[in-house]
Amino acid sequence: MKRLSVSPMIGRKRLFERLWGNLVKPTPDHLSLVGPQFFGKTVVLSAVANKLRSEGAFACVLEWDLGTQTPLSDTEFLQSLRARCADGLKEVRPDLHDYLIQEDSGYDELREVIDELGRSRQRVLMLWDRFDRALHSGQLTRNLWDNLLELCRKDGFRLVTATRKKLQELLRDAKSVSSEFWQVFEVVRLPPFEAADIRAFTDSMAEHAFTPGALTELANWSGGIPPLLVWVLNRIAADCGPGTVTNEQVNRAATQVDEKLTDVLDRLWSDCPAPAADLFRLLVDQSECPFADAGKIDRSM
Repeated sequence: MKRLSVSPMIGRKRLFERLWGNLVKPTPDHLSLVGPQFFGKTVVLSAVANKLRSEGAFACVLEWDLGTQTPLSDTEFLQSLRARCADGLKEVRPDLHDYLIQEDSGYDELREVIDELGRSRQRVLMLWDRFDRALHSGQLTRNLWDNLLELCRKDGFRLVTATRKKLQELLRDAKSVSSEFWQVFEVVRLPPFEAADIRAFTDSMAEHAFTPGALTELANWSGGIPPLLVWVLNRIAADCGPGTVTNEQVNRAATQVDEKLTDVLDRLWSDCPAPAADLFRLLVDQSECPFADAGKIDRSM
């Protein structure tokens, strides 16, 4: 069950290779992809899913957007999880599909199916996008997380989540924090675009050739923040005819901030952790801050 109209991934080669390597090795990891809103978590998940499907690395690869289809109870969550697994296995393991769609089928049947997949050296991979919404509801209990922990410990099941913050930071139920479920994930941070990512975007604009100075200014103005980079490039595409793009043209485009971009910036700033926001304010006031003077946690945000 895949979300429609996901943009194709541009750049992110190094991040993609890391995710790919973690998922196709003999014993794949469970992954927690963490990054701010507008950084492209959905795009990355979709690209990973498409590649894994084309390579046949898993029995089935299932995408679940928990931002629009948010279970509000443990029972609803497990029922939806079972139904999605059944749907994904319909073509590759019709026997297991039929077992899961029995009227009285529940968590025990799902666990048995995952066990059978493991014995057959097959795996289900689930990609849970916008998992934040489910955690923010506060209505899912430790019992659910412990059941999911049991599944994650089985060879036939692998899970990738995408959230704005680390999973433990999103929990509202104090009892849920103590579940070992949160410890099974390797955290993968979704960083701002690197120079190679920016170049991938400019290379995709076939009618424009960016000078080295223009590429430098793109990095300076955007800071590698995806919506800022895309906005500036859209301005350039609209205002500059085909041909060479100079640093002056990038500077001119970047100063034409509109209301839509301001709204995006406000939303990014509202999600910024307070210590990191204080560090940014310090940098604005003093122009620079010695690396050693910033707290270790602040530097990692």
